[in-house]
Amino acid sequence: MRELPEAVTKGLRGIHYLRTLVGADLFALVLQMGKRVLIVNRGYIGLEDVVVCPSKGMDVILVEVAE
Repeated sequence: MRELPEAVTKGLRGIHYLRTLVGADLFALVLQMGKRVLIVNRGYIGLEDVVVCPSKGMDVILVEVAE
């Protein structure tokens, strides 16, 4: 299971890893109109969030991860 390094995430709040349905449900609880979300994508779940978040009034930035 890959996670962003602490050097990147230090001091950041609200980091969610969407790998399971439980993770997605927890993420859904924090979606708020007017907030911004950065999605680091490696698959379909991230792309689905790119569609859902704007429908909730959120600004989205998508970063694609290549191997």
